[in-house]
Amino acid sequence: PGSVEGYEGAAEDAELQTCESDGQALHVGGTVNNPVSETQDYRIYVSAMDGAETMGIVQVDVPGVPAGESADWGTELALSSNTLECVLRVERFPSE
Repeated sequence: PGSVEGYEGAAEDAELQTCESDGQALHVGGTVNNPVSETQDYRIYVSAMDGAETMGIVQVDVPGVPAGESADWGTELALSSNTLECVLRVERFPSE
């Protein structure tokens, strides 16, 4: 994954609500809450971790979240383990 130039770290803006395997895929989802006074785009990196080992990573883009509002996001990884933990890295940057 690649970061957007000029991004701001925004882990506090994101909430992880789902990190569950159905035996065929790891389903991940949540919300982002834009606390600033202008519309923002978000880039969320979801790492599927087995202890200290990264088993997979996926990027989720959430464009155009209006000031003071929230947006849902979701994705899945082709992983079937029931023991994985999801870790988020969140970037926020102004919408163009």
